Parts: sequence; structure tokens; C-alpha cells
Amino acid sequence: MIFHRVLLISIVLLFGYQGFAQYHLLFLSGEQDEISNYKLDEESELLLFKNKRDKIRDYDLFSIFSITDSTGQEYVIYSPDTLEAMFLTVDQMRSFVYGEKNAFENYKAPVAFASGVFVGLASPIIIYSMKYNVLYSFLPAASYSAVFEAIPISDQKTQKFCSEKMDDDYYLRGFKEGAKAKRVQSVIKGSLIGIGIGIATSIIYYQGTN
Repeated sequence: MIFHRVLLISIVLLFGYQGFAQYHLLFLSGEQDEISNYKLDEESELLLFKNKRDKIRDYDLFSIFSITDSTGQEYVIYSPDTLEAMFLTVDQMRSFVYGEKNAFENYKAPVAFASGVFVGLASPIIIYSMKYNVLYSFLPAASYSAVFEAIPISDQKTQKFCSEKMDDDYYLRGFKEGAKAKRVQSVIKGSLIGIGIGIATSIIYYQGTN
């Protein structure tokens, strides 16, 4: 009982009395999240918050661009590192991040996903037939995702999704980075699904032939 009271007091002290207000996080990667009851710990450079299960979690402050509250007020966390030769200002980074955000929300990569499933499916079947450890099945899939990461996003695709931002170079650069990341994620997801099916198929098939 005492332990529970101490824990409750600690949580109240940590998150104050912000209630259950919702806050929108926009990451430098263009990805997003919704949180409540957060606290900025500048000493440890973390954003602390409670998730839906009331567990305390954290994000690195250096990964966050801004926090927007329920009234639409934005608080920019990003601070340019002027020691870097090619640092971006807040406005430049905002354009870049919103370009990434556009890619994560709207860009689709069905070919990447489908081909990832195919490579993932074929890898364990081939590896298993050669009597190698089935864990080697992840190597072809990893190599394949690296290939997709190296392929640039075409200008035609960029214009399709960024027609109103074609004069904003930072936005376009952000979109292309976000689209490549989305494409690689699709390959990885497809590969993992394919590997799972391939491993199960290989075990069932080869056990049945022995």
C-alpha cells in the first residue's frame, strides 16, 4: 500500500496537473505521435510521457521537431546546431519535416512491399534446402532493403505529391527522404511476412519428405 502511494505521488510530481490534454508530436523524421501528460527533462534531454497503458515512456528531445497542443499552439523543440557547416534554420527544417510528413501520410510503395514478401518467402526455402541455418534467411532480405534505400525517388513521383511545393527545395528534399524511408519500411515489413511464411512452409515440406 505504501509503495502504491509513493508511486502515485511520484507520477503526480512528474507530470503535474496537466489532466488528459492531448499533444501532437512531430518528429524530425516526419513521423508523428499523440501523447498526454508530458514533461520536458532538459537535464537528461528527454521528453517523458505516459502512454495509453499509463506506463512512463520517453523520447529523445533531439528526435522531435515540435509539440502542438489541443488549441493548435506549436512549441518548437528543434534548435539549429550552428556548429555544423550545413545546419538548417527552424523554417528550413519545418519545410523539410513537413515534406517527410507528406511522404509518410500519402506515399505508397506496393511494389516494394510485394517484392519484399517474395524475397522473404524465397530466402528460407532456398536456405533450408541448402541445409544452412534458417537464420541466414534474413541476410537476403536485409540486402534487398539496402538496394531500395539506394534508389532515388523520381521527380515524377515528387511532383505528383508536392505539386504546390515545387519551389520549396527543403520541402522536396524532405519528401524524397521520407518516401525512401517509407519504401524501405514497406520492404522490411513484406520481407518479415514472407520469411515467416517461408520458414513455416519449409519446415512443413521438408519434415514431410523425411
